[in-house]
Amino acid sequence: MRTDNYTTAKNFVQGYEANANNLRTDGIILVSYYTVIGLRAEYINTNFANVIFLCRAGYSNTTRKHKSHVYSNAIRYGYKVIEVNEVRPYNDNDHQKNLKGFEEAAQEYRTKATRARTDRNKAIYMEQAEREEENERIYKAVYKLA
Repeated sequence: MRTDNYTTAKNFVQGYEANANNLRTDGIILVSYYTVIGLRAEYINTNFANVIFLCRAGYSNTTRKHKSHVYSNAIRYGYKVIEVNEVRPYNDNDHQKNLKGFEEAAQEYRTKATRARTDRNKAIYMEQAEREEENERIYKAVYKLA
């Protein structure tokens, strides 16, 4: 049965199968057009239920909108969304790309914090850097990396 993109994203977050015109899921993997943009991972934590990995790249305006639908549903249902470079890591090289992406993002936020003109902006950038470091720890825990 065909659904709209928002409902398909909602079903992905909840782990159900769904199919829209250009977005589909089997409940574990989310595909926009012909590109895998999301992966649902089981990781129980006291702060959130599960983890959803989304690609950092936007690809197109429509794909960005698909990601936005996932974010809004993930927040509603208490899921943690982490953006990664490689959504489906097949080997150590892919894991290294993702870990490097977290490190680069955290460093970029720290650099922005040093250049911030106000204490408020500095605090915001430092919080974002800490969030990237937390995402890296969660990623390592999900994939059981050292």
